[in-house]
Amino acid sequence: MNTYRNQGIRTWSVIHLIQLKKLDLQGSPALKFNMKSLHHSSCLEELTWKMARMPSPDELEREDTQGTDDHELSGMSGSTQGYQSIWKRPHCTWDWHLPNLQKLDLAAIFAFMFDFQWLQYLPNLQTFQLNTLSWTERRYERHIMLKDLLKSEYQQELDEGGSKVILSDRYISLPKLESIELAGHWIFEEKVLEILFLTMASNLHRVNFRSGCTGFNLEECITFSRKMPHLEKVDLRMQFTPDEIRKVGLVPKKGLQYEQSKKMGVAFDIDGSAFCDILGL
Repeated sequence: MNTYRNQGIRTWSVIHLIQLKKLDLQGSPALKFNMKSLHHSSCLEELTWKMARMPSPDELEREDTQGTDDHELSGMSGSTQGYQSIWKRPHCTWDWHLPNLQKLDLAAIFAFMFDFQWLQYLPNLQTFQLNTLSWTERRYERHIMLKDLLKSEYQQELDEGGSKVILSDRYISLPKLESIELAGHWIFEEKVLEILFLTMASNLHRVNFRSGCTGFNLEECITFSRKMPHLEKVDLRMQFTPDEIRKVGLVPKKGLQYEQSKKMGVAFDIDGSAFCDILGL
């Protein structure tokens, strides 16, 4: 039986990384790193934060697993399929101002816990990647809500029962974002894709959604994509039927064929042509 434990892991002391440009945290260093150090990392341009494994979805949703002690990540035990997990959810404040950050690459627990509000503190972000895929067959679902995309001072405008007609300047702006990649089961609330493409990050060059992004259809994605002046490539490794692909006017490139009984992903260039690549899932 494999064991996933971080009970004995203690975080490092706060480090002042004033001149650091690139920080790559993977495996146990990702848990040991004292997140308060990011308050002293204003020159940081690239941040990678990853782990190979994740606790079970049930454990991630438990309120009593939230970390409250920055100095020790202890845990609670519980049986899961294939291994026992003893862990404590890392305590992320997502309030670090990183004005020079250009590339953000998060995976596993750090992607699952990501607070989209943090994007308002990353005005120069160019490449944004979140990956919640697991080496197991477990599904880790995260919803992306309109409220998540609002600037903090306007959060109350989308309270339950409130209007969803929000002025565009009240959403977080990412004017330099060129590439976005979401991998895993990301569930988009209605209008999130439109706001992301046309309001928040209208200068996108590349979009890559794969393995379970839902909440919008292919027609919506193509409609919004063609309104974006700088978009070059859209890669949707999602489940579309041949009829859905034909309906929006896409046809396989020469030599590629549909499998009528099989759903597939598509990749297309925003160059006015109707040709697309057929992607396996």
